[in-house]
Amino acid sequence: MTSVFLPVGWKNKFLVTVLLITISVAAVQSKTIVPFKKNIDQVLREWNCNKPQSRLVYLEDEYYDYNPAAIYLPHAAVVQRCDKSIGCCKTGHRCSPADEEEVTFIVEEILRGHKMKKEVILTNHLRCECQSISQERK
Repeated sequence: MTSVFLPVGWKNKFLVTVLLITISVAAVQSKTIVPFKKNIDQVLREWNCNKPQSRLVYLEDEYYDYNPAAIYLPHAAVVQRCDKSIGCCKTGHRCSPADEEEVTFIVEEILRGHKMKKEVILTNHLRCECQSISQERK
């Protein structure tokens, strides 16, 4: 076996570093395995496409009269939405809104030092259903 010369005190630091690297690699390599039955039960029971869920939307993405020069308080709103992340549908289908309504949020717009109350109209989904991707409502 070959001996490596390390200055006094460095041997312990070297060993601690090797140990920490080994522990880090072991932590990265460990994994959680979700059994098939648990996975399929959770997907089909808890994540079906039946009712909208709360989503945070940013005014800059959804407000048709958004002014990028203004500051909005708040700059986001919580709405109910149907989308592929809230419900599982069969292949070729997506969880989409079946019924919608417009909801008005009052926000404060600050532009060039002037504060003004604004009505921001966003879409709220009322009911979801699995729709064919080729026939999905636009």
